Amino acid sequence: MDTTHYQPEDDFIELVQRSSYWVRAMATTMGIWPSRYVTINLRWYQRLYYFMLGMHWLNIYLQTEFFFRNLGNLSLVVQGLCTFVSITTTGIKVMRMHAYEEEIRQLWQALEDATFLKKIRFLRKSDRGTVFSRIHNLLARQWKEVQLNLRFYTLSVGLVASNYSIMPACSNLYNQFQGNAYNRSFVYNTYYPFLEPIKRRSPLFELLFCSESLSGFTTWAGVVAFDGLYVVMVLYAASLMRLLRDLMQETANPKLTDSERAFFQRECILHHIRTMQLSGLTKINFLIPNLSLLIVHAILAG
Repeated sequence: MDTTHYQPEDDFIELVQRSSYWVRAMATTMGIWPSRYVTINLRWYQRLYYFMLGMHWLNIYLQTEFFFRNLGNLSLVVQGLCTFVSITTTGIKVMRMHAYEEEIRQLWQALEDATFLKKIRFLRKSDRGTVFSRIHNLLARQWKEVQLNLRFYTLSVGLVASNYSIMPACSNLYNQFQGNAYNRSFVYNTYYPFLEPIKRRSPLFELLFCSESLSGFTTWAGVVAFDGLYVVMVLYAASLMRLLRDLMQETANPKLTDSERAFFQRECILHHIRTMQLSGLTKINFLIPNLSLLIVHAILAG
């Protein structure tokens, strides 16, 4: 039986890169995107990761100090608890992405090379041009959905994270210009051992404020990088399942012989197996433990 494999359009890689820009950009600023895809010197790129992570965990430690020293003040503890949990979780996410850099590289290479798509076979006698065009349109819509979701998520998380720095900064500047007597506000509720009596004096205050603001940025970048990768993988799995739906429709073509229909049914089964294997690709499920459940949801939704 004369068959041919699916070949994506020439702009497929550009489509993937454009749609996933915010994931790659935020992960790169944290030093957790696979080094193969960045132009920064490898040694400096590794230092970037340890510097950003070190600043992040330093501020977590300072918040922990503050909580333990103010356990009697319930309002302060409750006020900072959500922030503390959020940035701590982000730190763990960043470390997990760094630990599974090679697995992410293999996954991303499979996405850009359209490895799962190129394994699909079609009959040469079929209208391949129309079928391939329909598949490309489906993928284009799916990657556009990825792009829109990532833009909205990056904007919303960025607004929340920036408020922690912008609001205190605006308050400090306003009171300073008005000549009001006030206590300078920091980004987070923190306690600085040995510096507590002088932490609001210039230029120490400005340095500590920038340090806490940098921790807010690492929270923003880490959340977008990890959760954005989550979004990309789930929506990619959903596109593969929608493609399976189109393949199933080909089996109902009355012009096919029994052997040709059996061929398409076999391709549907193989494509379904490859899609389910996406969750186990190079142990990527250890990075995102619930990915299998989300792929099942994508199957049901698709």
